[in-house]
Amino acid sequence: MIIIDIIISVTKIVFHFDLFNKNSRKSSPHSFLVLFLQHGYQITRKDRETIRDKCEYVVYKKLATLSRLSFTLYEQGRPDLIAELFNSVDSFIKSIYTIESLLSNTSVYFEYKTNVWLCIANNAITNYRDYWIFCEAALKKCGKWEEIYKISSFKAIYNAIDKDALLEWENQKQYEILRLLYPQLEVPDIRIKGKTVSLLEQADSIFKKSELSDTFSSLGYAIRKQRPAWGCNDIEGRTAEEKVLSLWNTLPHDTFLMALLCLNSGDSHIILEQLKEYARTDVLDILYSSEIHPKLQIGLEAGTVGNLDFLFSLWELGYRYHTHQEWQVHGNITSTKQMKLYCLDKFYDMSLDSRPLKSTHLRDIARKQCPADFFNK
Repeated sequence: MIIIDIIISVTKIVFHFDLFNKNSRKSSPHSFLVLFLQHGYQITRKDRETIRDKCEYVVYKKLATLSRLSFTLYEQGRPDLIAELFNSVDSFIKSIYTIESLLSNTSVYFEYKTNVWLCIANNAITNYRDYWIFCEAALKKCGKWEEIYKISSFKAIYNAIDKDALLEWENQKQYEILRLLYPQLEVPDIRIKGKTVSLLEQADSIFKKSELSDTFSSLGYAIRKQRPAWGCNDIEGRTAEEKVLSLWNTLPHDTFLMALLCLNSGDSHIILEQLKEYARTDVLDILYSSEIHPKLQIGLEAGTVGNLDFLFSLWELGYRYHTHQEWQVHGNITSTKQMKLYCLDKFYDMSLDSRPLKSTHLRDIARKQCPADFFNK
């Protein structure tokens, strides 16, 4: 026991020397601390007190937080990520402060006095955009998302950002760190800049069924069966139809539509029917925006989204032509079936001349991805 005590005492001296000696391994600050953490060392209260007494608050905040989180990485079998965590850029560290604040419901990492959560959200989406998907997930997890999104200053910033660009990261290890530290957060898969991925991999990373998709399934079932919307009491509205419109007014529209794309054809068609008269222009504008439309095309071409009814319904809403008579004039189309095949043709950037409506290729695609009675409607 005496030998063990001596070893512990010596290593603790080295540990504290490394923390506060500015000349200690200048090329790798706090290298002994990282080494200890990589071997499963858990920082103690005494360690934190020592750091607090001898360091500036900014340094104390970083070392205490990262040391605590490092043990999680060690327990997850990834001690190799601890050095990456300590050597990360400032914006990555501060995005962790944001997530920690939201999940713990305390603003101890920040000095805002008024509109604290709005300030934290605006700061994150402005300055830590590379890691925003985790900050957004934390906002939703802690129940503050709807409150923040309703505020015009934040909403304007959020709606203006390129959501697809948020999924393109430069550092795979940073993503792995955040996924391991915060497994409770629902975030999409990412793409690494410069790395080629298949169409199916792209689609799988974009379309993931969420709790919102499950909610839409329940509401669609309730509307179809003309039953009460059981299990959706937290959504404003008396009937399932009213609850759908309430969600449309409450949620970001791109979030609403992306969740809808993950449904089967029947459920999504029912939900869209509720929006036809209520928000037709909004739906069409968002679908054909620079963000939603390419994702939909990837999903359809990869087969991840097997729901062409979503696309066809929107065309029928009148995005290109508002009446059946106009369809006849512009495309010499004489039936709803031909109109739907024409939509499919246009979606894949094909012309009627090069790939006519009688194309068996188009018919095969349509019949595989649509309900059996789709073209009989």
